[in-house]
Amino acid sequence: MKKQICKITCIGFLLSLTVITVQGQKSELSKKVYRTYAAFRDTRTEITNKYGMVHINTWNKDSVMFEVTMIVRAKDEYKTKKLMNEIDVSFVQSSHFIVAKTLFLNSSRNMVNDFTGSVIGQEKNIEINYIVFLPSGANLKVENKFGDIYCDDLAGNVTIDLSYGSLKAHDFNSTATISLSFGDAVINEIKNGILTANYGDFTIEKAGRLNINSKSSSFTLNDVNEVRLTSRRDKYNFGTVNTIDCDASFSTLNLTALGFKAFLRSSYGKFSVKSVENTATGIVISANYSNILLVFAVGGMAYDCDIVHTNTKLSYPVSQSSMKDEIIDAKTRKMRSAGVIGTSDKPAKVNITAVGGEISILQK
Repeated sequence: MKKQICKITCIGFLLSLTVITVQGQKSELSKKVYRTYAAFRDTRTEITNKYGMVHINTWNKDSVMFEVTMIVRAKDEYKTKKLMNEIDVSFVQSSHFIVAKTLFLNSSRNMVNDFTGSVIGQEKNIEINYIVFLPSGANLKVENKFGDIYCDDLAGNVTIDLSYGSLKAHDFNSTATISLSFGDAVINEIKNGILTANYGDFTIEKAGRLNINSKSSSFTLNDVNEVRLTSRRDKYNFGTVNTIDCDASFSTLNLTALGFKAFLRSSYGKFSVKSVENTATGIVISANYSNILLVFAVGGMAYDCDIVHTNTKLSYPVSQSSMKDEIIDAKTRKMRSAGVIGTSDKPAKVNITAVGGEISILQK
């Protein structure tokens, strides 16, 4: 036998709907809250949530609308009501901010749930979902833990802090600051991105400028104009990159194509470029116990190489090359290999300093 008890309250811009469902020995209680606020050109919307989804939609209205659904589950009706009474949503509006925040009134319960993860386990006792509509150019900040975030195309500045969840977004057309921990993100395009990843997984189809700080994460970045990154124990797979500037430790970076410049400092890692394009102007690498692979395009291009290496295995093409090897210190096996590979009158500069590891230079 199944019964439902509904309570509807409507006051001004607030509409709340409460539904209790009892079936067998299980009880589920749901509550919806609606709020709408006027939004101005410089209004920033901030959302803080746990244990549920945040879905950001855009519309052609000068207002921000919230639909918040709270769902609790327990063994009986008394416990579901008690649990629901410990959850609230706070809304605050000022001349420059609209702030929505999920509140847990029993802080001791909240700390235990955060520690054990029981709330998001198999039972899924608590679920708080936000559906938000706002102007596409609005500035936005979203913090969500143990839940997913979905975003439409956004033209304003965006800040996202996500832990233990997934981010699905289309285009960020301004500056997007994204912090990801123990989660994944799939984004179509970022104009200007500031990314922090800790045990995360990013997939980005196209980016103008990226600044990345990452640890124990993986990245698939298909088309990037400019990227600056600090990496530790990561794996990066790039498509075409015009300019890359990187500090990496114990990381692997693979580039399909390099358009202009590369600056790399690597320790105990791997760096490979399958195609250094004819448009490239310079490569500067400092490598400690790392493996480097550079594949140069041949047609009408040349590379002026200056490689200082200590106890490093070096290979380069002999044909169309004026490379010469010079021993600097026989005891430490420090050498200098310098010369031009290719036939152009204006060769691109390639400077490499390496200790240990391998350097392989090929022509395609």
